[in-house]
Amino acid sequence: IKRHGGKELMHIADIAAETWRRKKNDISNPGGYLQSLCSKPVIPSWYQSPDKRKAKAQATEDMRLATRKAHEEKKAVEEKEKQAREAYWTSISETDREKYHCAAKESMNPGFEVPSVAIAAIARSLAWESRTQMNTKGYLSP
Repeated sequence: IKRHGGKELMHIADIAAETWRRKKNDISNPGGYLQSLCSKPVIPSWYQSPDKRKAKAQATEDMRLATRKAHEEKKAVEEKEKQAREAYWTSISETDREKYHCAAKESMNPGFEVPSVAIAAIARSLAWESRTQMNTKGYLSP
């Protein structure tokens, strides 16, 4: 510190630490190593100051949080739509449900055996799409 000053020594020590993190070389004489770096400082082209590294880490964390929040919001919207679909399916009459089941069966390739679960899912989807189309044409009130 007396020879080079505290600020310069901290800067060189940071460069040395970042270099060590990248290369993982053993330093047998850390004091001498720092002394030689302070005497003839060589700043690698890849080196970033602690402030820049901190800002970069913060930006990465902000992006991660924003992505996570967007994913959670998307899941919430999907869950709401799933609940709305289920509520609509339970609100229609048994006769209408059977019509959608028949339509789902007819939409399948006759050569394939489709599980009843798949047909039920397709029927629900057809009902929801039908409801949405009717709503956009003004048939259903909001």
